[in-house]
Amino acid sequence: MHEASANRLDRAAPPRVFYGWWVVSASFFIQFMTAGTTFYAYGVLLKPLSEDLGASRFAVGSALSMLTLVGSIIGPAIGREVDRRGARGMMLLGTAFMSVGFLLFSRIEGVVGLYLTFGGVIAIGTALLGPISNTALVASWFHQTRGKALGISQIGVSLSGMVMAYLATWLVTEYGWRGTVVLFAAVPLVLVAPVVATLVVNRPEDRGLLPDGATVAPESVAARPIGPVSLRVAFRERDLWLIALLIGLNFAASGSVIGVIHSHTTDIGHSAARAAAVLSLLAGMAALGKPLFGSLSDRISPRSAIAVSMVLQASGLICLMLAPSFPMLLGGSLVFGLGCGGLIPLFGLLTVARFGAARLGHMMGATMLVMLPFQLLGLPFATAVFDRTGSYDPAFSTFLGLYALAVLVLARLPAGSVEE
Repeated sequence: MHEASANRLDRAAPPRVFYGWWVVSASFFIQFMTAGTTFYAYGVLLKPLSEDLGASRFAVGSALSMLTLVGSIIGPAIGREVDRRGARGMMLLGTAFMSVGFLLFSRIEGVVGLYLTFGGVIAIGTALLGPISNTALVASWFHQTRGKALGISQIGVSLSGMVMAYLATWLVTEYGWRGTVVLFAAVPLVLVAPVVATLVVNRPEDRGLLPDGATVAPESVAARPIGPVSLRVAFRERDLWLIALLIGLNFAASGSVIGVIHSHTTDIGHSAARAAAVLSLLAGMAALGKPLFGSLSDRISPRSAIAVSMVLQASGLICLMLAPSFPMLLGGSLVFGLGCGGLIPLFGLLTVARFGAARLGHMMGATMLVMLPFQLLGLPFATAVFDRTGSYDPAFSTFLGLYALAVLVLARLPAGSVEE
């Protein structure tokens, strides 16, 4: 009887849905709420904050740069802890930082308080809930379909830009910026923390599973290196610098174009409504680009996929520069958005391909630290060029040069993978 029961258990069908996809859905939601209440909502808060605090928009806007700066500085430490202990604990800690930070933010009376709360406490929480933790988490659950899984999980970042900006505008109109920020303080504890506690499991082994729901561990997964390395050792990796330069050049160009495309559209004679349509289409195509490029990288390698991404970005940018008609602007934003949408998942996929999943968090954190100048200087460069020339076209031409330089860097990056 016992033998018969055992045989029935052996023949039991596996779960219809691999648990890793629940982890992907949790990551999608976490990134949607985190990016929405920080990066995308801050643009809505900028003007009322400036007026209430009696500070310039440059001073208020600098808090967003501080958030990026702090996240990059502490990124290696977060990555090391994620590799050692898993993402779940880091994420729960991040929800606490964000909730406390938003509550303190709602009570500030000057720019110093803004920097300490949004650029300090909230920045730490955002980093703990950000791309390092989520990429390492999802990558540990998948091997054969890792690109697809990462792409789907990161759609939340782009969709939050399409939804949260409108929601934040309504909240500020109804409750003021302080009331809006108080509501944002509830989001991490009331919405995000339960999702982390309920759905996030650090690794498939913690549930007696294997990546992709496989029944036999792939040889490449079984043989991968264990544990992170020191930051000094990480910086000795030539491929880390190549990936940082490659992705950094792309981020400098794409982030700047996204930041100025609305004003560029109105500058060449179109209405604000048409400019919003151009930006919205770009964001929507970026959301679509994440799973598309993730799935593409599963078939042709991350290295080849990012080459396709850069061709699309450069082609779209040329259309945005040279075609003043509204249909061509829409076409340019469609192509550009699709191309730049793949950058975040491809960053993680390139890193895991070169260094393995066991070191992904730490190596991503070290790479983000190297990329910091690109993330901080692209948009100020574009706005400075406009102030001097009255047009963004010279900056766009420079960005085309950055894409060409990135192609040369990509050619130096080895084609092989530690997990091939």
